[in-house]
Amino acid sequence: MRAERAARAAAADSGFPPAPEPPALEPPAPEPTQASASADRSPLAQPPASEACAPVSAAPPSARPPADRVPLSEPPAPEPPAPTPAFGLPAQTQSERSAQESTGDQSSSAVRTGVITGVALPGMTPRADQVTNRDEATQASPVRRSLKERMASAHHSFADPMLTAATTGNPLTQTNVSLGGMTTTDTAFQVAADGEITSAEAAVPIAAAIEVSEPAGVIDLDEARAHHLFLVSEAVDPAELEALAISMWDEAGWIAPGRLRLSSEAELVGPWSLDQPTRAVLGTPSTLTNAWILRCPVARAKQQANAVMGEWAKAFPEGMPIGLEYRVLEALHRMARRLAGGMRIAGSGYVMVPDADSAVNLTVYSPRWINPEDLLQAMRERAGFERMKDARDIVPEAPKAPALSPAQAAHIEKLKAELGPVRKDIASKIAKAREELEAQRDKPQVVDGYALMSPIGNRSDMMIEVHAVPSPPRVLRWEPWTAGAIIEYQVRWLPGTAPTPGVGTMSRTARLERLRSTQDVEKAAGMIATLVGGNVIDEDGFLVGLEEISPEDEAAQ
Repeated sequence: MRAERAARAAAADSGFPPAPEPPALEPPAPEPTQASASADRSPLAQPPASEACAPVSAAPPSARPPADRVPLSEPPAPEPPAPTPAFGLPAQTQSERSAQESTGDQSSSAVRTGVITGVALPGMTPRADQVTNRDEATQASPVRRSLKERMASAHHSFADPMLTAATTGNPLTQTNVSLGGMTTTDTAFQVAADGEITSAEAAVPIAAAIEVSEPAGVIDLDEARAHHLFLVSEAVDPAELEALAISMWDEAGWIAPGRLRLSSEAELVGPWSLDQPTRAVLGTPSTLTNAWILRCPVARAKQQANAVMGEWAKAFPEGMPIGLEYRVLEALHRMARRLAGGMRIAGSGYVMVPDADSAVNLTVYSPRWINPEDLLQAMRERAGFERMKDARDIVPEAPKAPALSPAQAAHIEKLKAELGPVRKDIASKIAKAREELEAQRDKPQVVDGYALMSPIGNRSDMMIEVHAVPSPPRVLRWEPWTAGAIIEYQVRWLPGTAPTPGVGTMSRTARLERLRSTQDVEKAAGMIATLVGGNVIDEDGFLVGLEEISPEDEAAQ
């Protein structure tokens, strides 16, 4: 301690500031010389007298400055802190690198990446000056290719050509790129779990159009007797059967060439040809030369049919069909009337040929409402029905009562006298009701529908009934406008003479009257469709295409 105080006192006497104390493990820093001292640095305070009087020679030799000490200008800047080691490997300091260079050790001169053994991340490519502990050779990064390039260079696979439940697997990884064609197989691509794409031959999953251009051959007699037959002429295209079936059933459609599915387990198979000997055996008309076999489960009622069922009772004398069989046969009966065809019932062999001209009435469904006066004016001026009237303006003529005999008149007077006077409360109620009726006569009537009447043909009438309906017919179930208001314009034929009960055929005069009335009904329905749009439906619930009346046609009339 004395030696240090002596050294500090000697430095104070010479006018130099004391040197900073060195660190604990470092040698003492040399004291600056007089030439390097700052001019504006103030000297330190003088030590106590006892210390100042101590001789300089009392300091130990180690505290004395050596004679060959080199003066320093400024202390060196401290080294920056060591960086954070990457992947747990400490970085080398400057002294370690200097020692390594002086010794000539070049074994660890390259920087290690710190990659864990056995782990190879995709896209990691080491640099040339790095050493990895994965492989000795440098691995290249994977090449990215588009899906189009991978499909173009896909390897062919000899897979099962039929895409069944056992071979398809996941439908999201097996894709067919064919948009058409009638080939049995086509190119398909399969994507594996690792992304590899292979091509294979697979069946085309897109349904192609099925056309039946001509009958397959003469029908077998045993098959014809065992099943119900749907009879049509050669002029009927199979596409017409499909259109009518779709109008009634959602699942209707072709399931194979010559197989038209109707509903559930019912289907039509054909068409088959009916030559002259076959028609003679089956008892079918000569004009119906094609037949479709109905395959449908049979279900019959236990009780026998009665006369109320009409023609169906003759076709099924042992019991009426029920369930799916009855619904399909009833629908085929309507299709036969639309296509001028017929049916042959299995078992009894009864042949049903509905009259195609018997469907006279038409109905127009539209989302638009037309006022009675507007429709009446259009029918009179544009459609040619000058004598059409509103049904509310038609007053039926009451028949004149025959004249009473003197005895009848005396008897009536005698009865009135026996009744006596009417009670006052009853008389007041009658008078009040008459007053209410007289007051409402002048007010406008608010109704939800109306009707127009017009004579047509020679002895017939036509009625047009207009009102709103809650739901459309089944054939219009897919029309978007049926979600709103639905207005029904029903055009009905009212024959002048009632049909004779028990007579199945009409006279020639009655047929001519029906033909004239049919033309007027079609004209009226066409005018309504021109005014309000919508769709025209016949009595059997099928769509009808009518020509709209244009201004040129009106001028020609």
